[in-house]
Amino acid sequence: MDVLVGTCAITNVAYVEKGRFPTVLSFSSVDMSAYYAAVTSVVQHFNWQSVAVINDAMTRSDSRVNVVNQEMCRALIALLRDLDPIVNVLEVQADSTTRNWTTPVRIAREHSRIVLTCTAQDRIRSLLLGAADLRMADGDHVFLLLYRIVNWRRNDSSDEKVSKMLPSTIVVQPSLGDVSLQQALQTLRQRPSNDSLDTSSSVQRSSLASEMMFTMSENLRVIAMPCIDNLEIVAQVMHEFSSSATYIGGRELARTFYNRSFTTFLTESEVKMTSRGTRRSIIDVLQFNSTQQDFEPVLIFDSATFKLQKSSTSRVRWKSGSDDAPPDRVPCMIAERCRAEQEARRNQEIAAGASCATVFSILLVAGFIEILRRRQSAPDSFWWWLSEQNLRSHNRIPAYVF
Repeated sequence: MDVLVGTCAITNVAYVEKGRFPTVLSFSSVDMSAYYAAVTSVVQHFNWQSVAVINDAMTRSDSRVNVVNQEMCRALIALLRDLDPIVNVLEVQADSTTRNWTTPVRIAREHSRIVLTCTAQDRIRSLLLGAADLRMADGDHVFLLLYRIVNWRRNDSSDEKVSKMLPSTIVVQPSLGDVSLQQALQTLRQRPSNDSLDTSSSVQRSSLASEMMFTMSENLRVIAMPCIDNLEIVAQVMHEFSSSATYIGGRELARTFYNRSFTTFLTESEVKMTSRGTRRSIIDVLQFNSTQQDFEPVLIFDSATFKLQKSSTSRVRWKSGSDDAPPDRVPCMIAERCRAEQEARRNQEIAAGASCATVFSILLVAGFIEILRRRQSAPDSFWWWLSEQNLRSHNRIPAYVF
């Protein structure tokens, strides 16, 4: 059907395939195709060639959270495996609702020093504690998180362990810059009902929207706010063509949204659409700043260009103090390098053994020669020396020998 479809929900990457969905527009604040690309771009940016993905099944948790987590993890694993053979990916199954993190973290560590964690936000802290117990807080390991850990302080002894682990984490998440739209909604909510800029119906709609927005959690706001923009922007475009005498199909109508900016009234925001019919979104790559005790963006991924850029305000800081990212593996964790290293070590051992044997032979020969030399030059006055003539049967051994 040639019908325009606008979606505001966070969906999978299928809708961006314009060959299959030419009339679909996405107003979601998170372009999932861009989000997944941001994660893979981070891996490529730091030249990591291996990643261990911990996939938390969470069988006893909220089914909705579990479905979202599994879907995100499945897509990420698929995209990372598309980078093969450049990136070697290992999926490690876990279930934090029934078992602790020790076994899956240990398995992941044996494969790579870069660990991508697919788990719920409220379980990240326990995962970092498990990693700290395995002595992974030295800065040689990096944990890629899909959510920023919040409220990690418990005012107990475990806070110190988590604090040591945080500098070894990198968070990939949508930019929080759109939070300013919530402030706009707060202003809209506080407007008097006799505001001359509003009609009675628009006040009711805006009031409903703001009430809905401010009674939801932060995660749900990311969903609700784009839905408000979706309705208003589609209405704007439909109004533009309302006086047209010619028929405009869904495909052609969808193309009028591409590479275009819209200003919305309800949220008082500017919405930019990309050439793929998706809302432009910024994906922040965050790193923990030990000085400020908070996460800050160090890299930025733009869904309009699909490129990863350095932040203009902060730079990447590694716990080791080096500007170079920690290697994904020590040399002998990689099979090819390991074989080459073992062969080189074997040759070194053989050469060292041959050298030792040669030196020992030389010392042995030199010692034997020295013994012979001393025997030939030994005087008869040595009490322990018996000359050849003393050993003849018809000669008597002189007393001085004894």
